[in-house]
Amino acid sequence: MSPAQPLPPRDTHGPTPVSQCAPVADLAARARDVDRLSQRIVPLLPTPLREHVGFAGLRNDRVLLLVESPAWATRVRMDQAGILAAVHSLGLAASSVTAKVAPFPAPVGSFATPPSLSPRAAQTIRATAASIADPDLRALFLELAALAENPTA
Repeated sequence: MSPAQPLPPRDTHGPTPVSQCAPVADLAARARDVDRLSQRIVPLLPTPLREHVGFAGLRNDRVLLLVESPAWATRVRMDQAGILAAVHSLGLAASSVTAKVAPFPAPVGSFATPPSLSPRAAQTIRATAASIADPDLRALFLELAALAENPTA
């Protein structure tokens, strides 16, 4: 881990920018170091395991891998010798491997298409709207029913 870089002089008028707060700068430097280590370890993992590891790090003498499902955590346990060999090839001392399941977040900028409602769901929403006394809420239910009946609108 590299030492934190000295902070530039700051303007003493007004609040201190977060980037100039020493604890935040140290945390950001540590995060960069951890990310660089992960980027060195993951490509060395056995195929196809590497495609299912979101993060790889070293905690004390243990390799920590975040995988997307319990099935891949099992695969990590089965491939422990290969994983340790890969980490040792980087000159890192590790004696065990731990896998933790952490579902991967959706990539930035990707939007899942919401499922469309069935005609039966549209009928149920419209029937529910008829029983609602609040006119604003009823209008929202009718709008939802209309979207279900005509999803391209």
